[in-house]
Amino acid sequence: MLPSTKRWVLGINASILIIAILFLTLTLFSSRQKVSEEESITMGVILSLTGPGAFVGEELRDGLLLAVKELTEGDGISGKSIQLLIEDSQTDPKMGISAFNKLELTDHPDFYISTLSSVSMTLAPLAQQYKVPLIGLVVSAPKFTQQNDWVFRYYPTAKDEVPPILSHLTKLNVKTLGILYLNDDYGVSVFDLLSAEFKKNGGSVKSDSFGVKDSDFRTQLLKLQGMDALYIVGLDSHLKLAYKQLRELGYDGYVLGPSTATLPTVTKTPEAEGVYVAAPRLYDPTFIPARELKIKYQEKYGKPLTHYAANGYDFMKLLGQQLNQQENISRNKIKETLASAFTYSGVFGVINNDIQVHEMSFPLYPARIEKGSIVYDKSSF
Repeated sequence: MLPSTKRWVLGINASILIIAILFLTLTLFSSRQKVSEEESITMGVILSLTGPGAFVGEELRDGLLLAVKELTEGDGISGKSIQLLIEDSQTDPKMGISAFNKLELTDHPDFYISTLSSVSMTLAPLAQQYKVPLIGLVVSAPKFTQQNDWVFRYYPTAKDEVPPILSHLTKLNVKTLGILYLNDDYGVSVFDLLSAEFKKNGGSVKSDSFGVKDSDFRTQLLKLQGMDALYIVGLDSHLKLAYKQLRELGYDGYVLGPSTATLPTVTKTPEAEGVYVAAPRLYDPTFIPARELKIKYQEKYGKPLTHYAANGYDFMKLLGQQLNQQENISRNKIKETLASAFTYSGVFGVINNDIQVHEMSFPLYPARIEKGSIVYDKSSF
């Protein structure tokens, strides 16, 4: 047995050792926190969280946040943490510009995300001016990515929306088509392409338009009543109301809609029953790539997954995969990465990105709304 003096000295030494270990652990932890704070990837996220496009912005935000949470719980992106700097455009292009200028002045993010064609089209020149990548999610205007080489998109455009609708029109033997469209870059682009392609096949088109804040479509719908089929393109809030007013007017022809009509907020309304749509395969219960995300999203937010939320989630995972293991992540590095050729397998399936195209998309298929669900034309897969 050790003398009491030696035991006392050993006790002091052990205590000093424990204190030293604790100090070192705290120092390392503090250092890691500091590195995490200093070495972060910052995203300026300009979303429509209020106004007519609020549903789009809210869904994108939730999808982005879920992906960032998962990435952060891992190793981040190349060991860097991720910061989302979220601003509300209020579905107003002028407010979108104000949000961009504010973020650029105060935070100088590594890249920007924006939504809706009307807002995003006004931000594209700013991306060029400040030499910063701008990625459009739920942005369909074809001209968006044509403005400069700092702008990218991950979302279908009119060229993806129109073929499934033409397939429906052919099978239904429609000869006269009425088109009611949102008078912005998104609605006009779909109207222009659909009307041109339908006329090529010998069809006749009659059309009218509405503004983003309009809430009564009866006048326009009455003008289009005599057509074999009506195609309506706009935000989910527009579609729900237009379908309701169309049923009230007693229209008995075929009704068609864009991928927006596949959102649960639209499909669950009685007036949407029977509408023919262009649908992402995300809503197919047999589609395996999206199955796990559907469960996670429902558990976290208590609501079904939409392709808007999946668009935000999938882009973050795509970016994380492409930037991972890269050093010195910067605006130029992100631009170069998104402009390179790569293949990515995500919740919409396999995405093939061609070099310098600046367009990433997922396919849409002919489908129909039946009893609140999307029923696909399986022959199109």
